Amino acid sequence: MNADQIKLARAMAGVSQTEFAKMLGVDQSNLSKWERGVLKPNKKSVNRIVKLVGEENIRKLSALVHSLTMTEVQEAIKQKFQNKKGE
Repeated sequence: MNADQIKLARAMAGVSQTEFAKMLGVDQSNLSKWERGVLKPNKKSVNRIVKLVGEENIRKLSALVHSLTMTEVQEAIKQKFQNKKGE
C-alpha cells in the first residue's frame, strides 16, 4: 500500500488525519508520514487499513491511483512529442 492510496482512502472517507489515525490505533504523526511517503506502514497497520476501508475498495483505489499515474505519464509524453513537432 502506497502513500497515495492511504491519503485517497482517508480523503474519500471524509475524515481528518487525526480521526483516521485514531480509528487505526496509530499516532497521527505516523499517518502523516505514511501519506507523505516518508514511512511505510507495517503489515499490521496495512491490515487495519484494509479492514477499515474494505478489501474491494482498496483494490478500486489501487486501480484509480494507477490510472491517474498513467494519465499523467501519457500527457507528459504527448507534450514532449508536441514540443518536438514545434521545433
